[in-house]
Amino acid sequence: MTQFTDIQAFRKDLTNAVLCWLATVDASGAPNVSPKEMFSWDGKQQIVIADIASARSVENIRQQNKVCLSFIDVFRQRGFKITGSASIIPSADSRFPAVGRDVLARIKGEFTVQNLIVVTIESVSRILAPSYFTLPERNEEAHIRQTLESYSVNRLLYGK
Repeated sequence: MTQFTDIQAFRKDLTNAVLCWLATVDASGAPNVSPKEMFSWDGKQQIVIADIASARSVENIRQQNKVCLSFIDVFRQRGFKITGSASIIPSADSRFPAVGRDVLARIKGEFTVQNLIVVTIESVSRILAPSYFTLPERNEEAHIRQTLESYSVNRLLYGK
């Protein structure tokens, strides 16, 4: 795995991400990007994604295992892009419970998991909203405040 310097930032952004986006390609090279709601990191080199409704992604990975995955902490507007190779572990596979332990615990039986998509991390790079470059004087709190305001989060939550 490519080394990156801030493992704590990676963990924080991954924990705060609501979705991750998995990009795959089919045998002809046609791209597909789809959101994945249930995922976890093993703390080392693998992201485990629950295949809840991911038939296209699974089929593409079986044809071409190179993938790109990204996740963003939407309020802080920062995250990471991961490239790597993916494998599929079907629910009938004896490795399924152990490999999927963390992601299956998050699901709490609410969804049927067809397979686990296991992404082995080859490279990691930072994703930042353009405002981090165009407004470098803003601290993280200012970025969060602006995001909440831009998306009317306070009005939606508190009627303000």
